[in-house]
Amino acid sequence: MATGSGKTLMMAGLILYLYQQGYCNFLFFVNSTTIIDKTRGNFLNDVSIKYLFNKSLSYEDKKINLQEVENFQTTNADSINICFSTIQGLHTRLNNPQENSLTYEDFTEQKIVLISDEAHHINVETKSRSQLSKEEDKEVISWENTVNRIFNANPKNVLLEFTATVDFNNPNI
Repeated sequence: MATGSGKTLMMAGLILYLYQQGYCNFLFFVNSTTIIDKTRGNFLNDVSIKYLFNKSLSYEDKKINLQEVENFQTTNADSINICFSTIQGLHTRLNNPQENSLTYEDFTEQKIVLISDEAHHINVETKSRSQLSKEEDKEVISWENTVNRIFNANPKNVLLEFTATVDFNNPNI
């Protein structure tokens, strides 16, 4: 989808749809903290003019809370729990676990929706090795492998990828 065409609005709609399908834990990741801050406001700041949800959310006559979480170890199954991270921070936290941080086990024990914004940054492994820049070659070792490991940790995990820059010339993408 092109820049400004409503990717974030689509994400919000998919969060609500997937919540109705039984998903309550969402991991939003992107390569830029600026985008995280903007998206966090769009999803959580109900006084912002760019807030994407109704002031009062409910499903089947139950109020739904939207809350930011640091991990999925003690989340509320009746809430929409969103963890925001850069892809770099996510990779570091998962591969150097600390107390109260995300772990790979978070993704095996419960179903989680992964929302990748600017997803072209995590698809470097999919590109042919000969087409990779030196910086992208380093990313192969970390970012895409980390996302694939999370996604494959539970057969019910969902991965949604959004980007305005798809490499349509690469048949692997």
